[in-house]
Amino acid sequence: MHLSGFTCRFLGVLCLTTSIVHADGPTWASRGPGVVEITASDFPTASVGYVGTANAGIYKTSDGGLNWVSVQEDLPLDEVSALGFASAGQGLVAFRNVTDWLYRTQDGGASWTLVNPGIMTRALDFAVIDGNLIYAGGNGVFRSTDGGGNWMSASAGLPDGARIDDLSFVDAQTGYAAASRDGVFRTIDGGSNWTGANAGFPGGINLDVIAVDFTDAGTGYAVLVDGGIFRTDDGGVTWIPVNAGLAGVAVLDVSFADTDTGLAGAWVDPFDGFAGMFRTDDGGRFWSLANRGLPTTTINGFARVDAQRVYATTSGAGVFLTVDGGDQWSARGEGLPGSEDTVALAFPAPGIGYAGTADSGIFQTVDGGLSWEPMNNGLSNTDIVALAFPSSLVGYAATNFGLFKTINAGWSWSGIQVDDSSFAQPQAFRFFDEQRGYAGTGRGLYFTDDGGSDWRLIDNGLGTVEINDLAFPDVDTGWVATDDGFFQTGNAGQSWTRVMLGELSTDWDTVVFVDSQLGFASGSAGNYRTADGGQNWQSIMIGDGNELPYDIVFTDARTGYAATDRGVFRTTDAGLNWTPFSDGLFSQRIRALAFPTADRGYAATLEGGVFFIDLGSEVLFADGFEDAAVSR
Repeated sequence: MHLSGFTCRFLGVLCLTTSIVHADGPTWASRGPGVVEITASDFPTASVGYVGTANAGIYKTSDGGLNWVSVQEDLPLDEVSALGFASAGQGLVAFRNVTDWLYRTQDGGASWTLVNPGIMTRALDFAVIDGNLIYAGGNGVFRSTDGGGNWMSASAGLPDGARIDDLSFVDAQTGYAAASRDGVFRTIDGGSNWTGANAGFPGGINLDVIAVDFTDAGTGYAVLVDGGIFRTDDGGVTWIPVNAGLAGVAVLDVSFADTDTGLAGAWVDPFDGFAGMFRTDDGGRFWSLANRGLPTTTINGFARVDAQRVYATTSGAGVFLTVDGGDQWSARGEGLPGSEDTVALAFPAPGIGYAGTADSGIFQTVDGGLSWEPMNNGLSNTDIVALAFPSSLVGYAATNFGLFKTINAGWSWSGIQVDDSSFAQPQAFRFFDEQRGYAGTGRGLYFTDDGGSDWRLIDNGLGTVEINDLAFPDVDTGWVATDDGFFQTGNAGQSWTRVMLGELSTDWDTVVFVDSQLGFASGSAGNYRTADGGQNWQSIMIGDGNELPYDIVFTDARTGYAATDRGVFRTTDAGLNWTPFSDGLFSQRIRALAFPTADRGYAATLEGGVFFIDLGSEVLFADGFEDAAVSR
């Protein structure tokens, strides 16, 4: 595992939630950092709402977005394409890649049942009129008169193969459909017949319409991929562009409170420095930024409750609420799942921790994970590979393009220039204090005894082989996993012995020593365990497919956890046997584990941020391990 830490490794949360303990045992709950992309939303009441995500399922709030809980039970884990709720309890969900099926709940997401929508193969939007009458857009338009239980085609007049991305109904009979590549269509008879409403668009314009919003039968707005926002006051007979103030802006959605007052959500580049939120009070004649309280983020959708209260969804910052029509926004993301690719963890002291991510740099918590702040000042690259904090102030970070050090708890970082031209990017650290530590690099093992100012190559038979991982229970005794074998030293690297494990003993990825005796090694030859300081090794299995772990952490002499590409596995017999321990993990690609205490654990994942588990009364502490987890 390309992590380090001289203390127990522990990572906390960005979004504070409580992990759910089911009757059959505890489960993991998502904690951040970052927020997963929101792909669909619906608020049937001012306080009860639902959001669908790109890869983490469906979440529900019952307090206006202050807290969110997963309602994913019995549902496939796929990108949510549409949500439609007639009331706080009754609703439908469709998934992007799960075609031919819808799912319906009548108890607020506590349970879901399959619905066969007949010839409708995909739903991209719902227009819920009441508890019985619902329209769905997808491969055409479809209508249900029994709350989504049965569906019939309502596509007469639409082009063959039309894909309907958005629907806007002003009453049970009158509605508008946004047809990708085909423009806007109108029905005045509940979908029995549709007619094109495109004659008023300028000639030659690409009629790729991605959103429509009508405030009455005549007045509405359409968003075109290449043309921005257009307005009609005669039901689509004529259209005029209304884009003043939106030059160069890629609008994704609009939401209007009345014929003149509305909001527009747009895509923004992360380096633009503002949120893609705009507002008009004059029917689109002019748009101005309306991003007070919003971070730099893309706004990809709206769920309007009334003229003043609107929820906005984003592509990575969660959900935001305005109660004044867009003048001010506040975050509503507690409990939504994380999104960061978290790959490295280091906790130099209880409550003080650092998380390294694959794209967004380093995050710091000083409250045990209740909140996280980016700490990237001085980093020329934010693709973190390894972290080490031998004290609360001093830390080391390896990125894809350099080695950095902080002496002020991450507030600023300075690049370390290594004189040895052979010195390559570190892939793993092991520090014993602020001055002394090892770095495994792409060209050998290095040691520093002056806080990283100078590094010397530890050769003596090891050479400049690529070091994938290292484990040093003390400064003299260590093991390294390399692309050219598994090696051991008992004299601080003055000499090395090749350790032969299995028939294939060349490619080794991970080595972990829980203490001076209990250790694990993983590579192309499989998984191995020693209980006598490396004198003897035995082959072990982790999971049915013998998963290769990225990290192993023990909380007492017998109980340990392994991070793999197929979730977390647990042992209760000092590593002889391992069983799955992944309930609640929507992302199974685990890169690091941390248990600050024996009953509280954290899992760092790719694409899903960090998950937390509270083992509670399940933990029976072993003598001598009441207060702290055993660190690697």
